Amino acid sequence: MVQDPPAPINAMILDRVQGSMIGMALGDALGAHVKFRSRDYLVRNPVTDIIGGGTLDLKQGQ
Repeated sequence: MVQDPPAPINAMILDRVQGSMIGMALGDALGAHVKFRSRDYLVRNPVTDIIGGGTLDLKQGQ
């Protein structure tokens, strides 16, 4: 069965989807070294850079 081609994606929706994916990746990378840490730990050690380590012993950006 032949199907019609999909309708073009709205540029605003595509921009939001791409922004969401980039934000998710950045948040995951920045938060890797504080995963499963307490709020008190986060207050004493705020996230300011991608440093690696943490509970999963990840390398920077991993």
